[in-house]
Amino acid sequence: MERLVIALVLGCIIAPLAYRESESYRRTNGVTPWHLPSALWALLGFVSFLLCAVLLVIARRTTKPLPLATQSSAAAAGWHPDPADARQLRYWNGIEWTEHVRPRVPSDLAESSLHTD
Repeated sequence: MERLVIALVLGCIIAPLAYRESESYRRTNGVTPWHLPSALWALLGFVSFLLCAVLLVIARRTTKPLPLATQSSAAAAGWHPDPADARQLRYWNGIEWTEHVRPRVPSDLAESSLHTD
């Protein structure tokens, strides 16, 4: 609700700016852009901004977040269990999974080998 109020306020700021720009163009060129009245340009500015804000709110509420398994961006770069194959490790470069894989080693060796690459 707070975001919608902000959008309304910003729309009220955009509308007079659109009107002023249209009138400025009319004074310079003798006609408004596309021959539309300046008041219509103000209305279009307000409505388009409001429509954008409403669509953003709807999109944010209806978009499902990624599953936790794919939200690995918080993980540090390094060798991690491969999400596709539990028998191997895959390298995460801090942004995305790479094509580099290697077999898992016994847990007592895993700690030391994870930090050598």
